Amino acid sequence: MDKIKVSVIIPVYNAEETLQRCVSSVQSQTLKEIEIICVDDGSSDSSAKLLNTLSHKDRRIIVLRQENQYAGVARNKGISIARGSYITFMDSDDIYCSANVLQKLYNKARAKNADMIKGRFRYIDYQTQEVSEDNFSQNSSIGPVLRRNLNFSRYPLRFVHTADVPWNGLYRRKFLLENDIKFNNLICVNDHSFYIHCLLKSEKILFTRTQTVLYTINRAGSLVANKPIYFTSQLQSYNIVENLCHDEPLSIRRAVMRQELIGVFSLYRKMDSILQEKFRTQFADFLCGIDENVVGKDFLNYFEWAEQYSMLRHGICVNPIRRPAVRKFLDCMQEHGVSYTCRLLIKKLKF
Repeated sequence: MDKIKVSVIIPVYNAEETLQRCVSSVQSQTLKEIEIICVDDGSSDSSAKLLNTLSHKDRRIIVLRQENQYAGVARNKGISIARGSYITFMDSDDIYCSANVLQKLYNKARAKNADMIKGRFRYIDYQTQEVSEDNFSQNSSIGPVLRRNLNFSRYPLRFVHTADVPWNGLYRRKFLLENDIKFNNLICVNDHSFYIHCLLKSEKILFTRTQTVLYTINRAGSLVANKPIYFTSQLQSYNIVENLCHDEPLSIRRAVMRQELIGVFSLYRKMDSILQEKFRTQFADFLCGIDENVVGKDFLNYFEWAEQYSMLRHGICVNPIRRPAVRKFLDCMQEHGVSYTCRLLIKKLKF
């Protein structure tokens, strides 16, 4: 085989219904100098048998096996043997948007010697096959200026709003190894800290308009669908990210940890009342351990869930401070850019 340009790592767990389609999507890429590392995470269905069949037909497919330790550990195992100049990831129920995704990403990343390149993606409903997109999947906070070769420290407020998924881009293998960037071993939210670590260490980041993956949603039994059940993983992820940011300048720590706190509360608010009550004491204890000086006490007074934060942490109900409309507009521009902010304003005014 010619020198491997991209290693595609696919964690596999009981994916017999979607695995063939996923692997075929990778095999069909116009970039042929690839290896496909499939890590069977202790599947109990026919996934292992299917992987054996596929690997015998295509020598680019490498099959690894482990006891069930979740996707993060599986991806790390793939990274440890990868040989490509760049590494990317796929979930076993997803497919690429087009046949030249890897070629486009690789060419752009190599041209700029980027540590990381991130594209856009679309959702595909497992039940209806309807395709959709939103601001998150389209990295709407990254405008034309920011798509150039940049690093996180220059625009942290914009970058923390980009999609944190691992499969919409490429990562230079040498960059990952030199900085010991790995996925955590949590059952859920095992990829978020990986992305934050990449942002913190990358000197050259590219964002592109290339649509990369069709990401499957509304599939029964998926971890994402059951994410509220694993709320503890979200809290642990917060602590992992906080440790990664510990030695960063306050402006970086504040940008990251504010967004982390929003993520924690967002998931908590999605729970039904029974789950909220189940995790209430644990969540309150967690909030009591937060360093308010890092996120900023002013932020805690006006962020969306200020009342609930005060009740859980301090046991008192306070009226949140309402930011003036002009302040909201300016903050939104700083975090998302002019185009996004104007579109949002027009939508709210219903022009």
